Amino acid sequence: MALGLDVAITELDVRFLTLPPTDAGIATQTSDYVHSVGSCLDVPRCVGVTIWDFDDEYSWIPYTFAGQGSADLWTNNTNGTLSKVPAYYGVLDLLYNATLV
Repeated sequence: MALGLDVAITELDVRFLTLPPTDAGIATQTSDYVHSVGSCLDVPRCVGVTIWDFDDEYSWIPYTFAGQGSADLWTNNTNGTLSKVPAYYGVLDLLYNATLV
């Protein structure tokens, strides 16, 4: 039965349990982000997806779980610039090619 509820994913992040990330871990993170965003897009009343933070410098994870992190779609480089991680491009590709219900 349809309940007529709005659906939102909030505070999404996908962290690595050990750092630095491996190639397999990066692929899994990308897949997890894409599937999470895609599952909201599959719902007619998806009202949005909110990422927890945009870069790891301000993430809560390293402060709460020592040795874990790299959960966000951008990473802060040593020179203070931001770089998009592979999961960013996975989500971007999903959104670009999405057929909304």
